[in-house]
Amino acid sequence: MHIEKNFLNNIFNTMMNVSGKTKDNDKARMNLALYCRRKDLELKSGANGKLLKPKANYTLTPDQTKFVIG
Repeated sequence: MHIEKNFLNNIFNTMMNVSGKTKDNDKARMNLALYCRRKDLELKSGANGKLLKPKANYTLTPDQTKFVIG
């Protein structure tokens, strides 16, 4: 039962883009360049030298989040 709960929590937190709880972090995005061919999700270099994480197509917008929650 704990496996199912943890799995659901991970999927839910990633879709809702919960800060500190999502598994979609910078390290995971760096691994995309090595293991996947998802150029739209890889980290991009910004103008000031910082890495920018593009919004993933599987995360919900704030309006969709409000609809799911309430």
